[in-house]
Amino acid sequence: MRRVPKSVFDLPMEERALLALKEAVKDAIEENWRRGVPVYVWKDGDVVELPPPAPVTSSPVTPIRKPRSGQ
Repeated sequence: MRRVPKSVFDLPMEERALLALKEAVKDAIEENWRRGVPVYVWKDGDVVELPPPAPVTSSPVTPIRKPRSGQ
């Protein structure tokens, strides 16, 4: 695909429609995954489930205890 010009309106209508469609699909996938819902796509003649990515969890942090004064 060619580079997007500064003004999208300089593109032919077909290319603008394709850009809009790709953006809408990207937004729909992100919304489904944000809600924890898988996305189903057609790949090599089969329907394939794309589960949402695993949430990033941080390891628990153990607080450092400071010694009490006077000990």
